[in-house]
Amino acid sequence: MRQGDSDQDIVRSRIMGRKKIAQVREAAQQQGWLAPGTPLPDDARLAAVFACKEALPSTCVSMLEQWRDQIAKWLAAGVQGATIHATLKRYHGYTGSYSSVYRFCISSSSSDRPRCRYAWILPRPKPPRSISVPVRPSLTRTPAK
Repeated sequence: MRQGDSDQDIVRSRIMGRKKIAQVREAAQQQGWLAPGTPLPDDARLAAVFACKEALPSTCVSMLEQWRDQIAKWLAAGVQGATIHATLKRYHGYTGSYSSVYRFCISSSSSDRPRCRYAWILPRPKPPRSISVPVRPSLTRTPAK
């Protein structure tokens, strides 16, 4: 950026995407880093400016958060994840997937509680059927008349 590269040039080089480049350019302009005469900031200064935000956006908060205490009790009692998911759907109107319940169980379980179990539910195998092979007609030559 400081060498005069446009945002599109940086996107084409696949270093960053458009949104991230816009955020970096805005922060660099606010700090005055794009002026050719100013020295480049050190790593500690860059880390301070571009540090990750502590709070998660509301879209990252799990829908299961409202049942955290109940799920913790179920996990402590050894209830399996599939049962927790089915109960939440049936009695609490939960509309999320089993995978989100599984991830929530893993993130909320500690070492003193049993972890949420992930089990594949497969259909029972069908019994083998007898195979009837059709009998091919025998090919015999008939004498020419």
